[in-house]
Amino acid sequence: MTELSGRLLDANDAAIGVTMPIVGATVALTGTGASTTSDANGDFLFSDVNRFGGGIGNTLLGPVLGIQLDQATRLTVGNLQELIKEGEARGAGRKLIRFAQLMTPGRSL
Repeated sequence: MTELSGRLLDANDAAIGVTMPIVGATVALTGTGASTTSDANGDFLFSDVNRFGGGIGNTLLGPVLGIQLDQATRLTVGNLQELIKEGEARGAGRKLIRFAQLMTPGRSL
């Protein structure tokens, strides 16, 4: 998980030794389209996982495609990482069955 956090303080007040947070300022990462707002303490946080457990991909693709993309990534990249790290990909069959269940139309009828 990748995170970037910080605190916004008023530079004029900091120069005279007073700590005054900047509340409600928008902080944006140039070129990424990601932005956040500082809280009551001037703190802000960027994270690749939102408070609902999904990342930017899930947000852009929506609930259906986002979940399918996440599962497909875990199935391929995750198993490859396990294979390189541990010499075997444990749980590959379980992940494949779960992925097939997600892709089966009408499974919730």
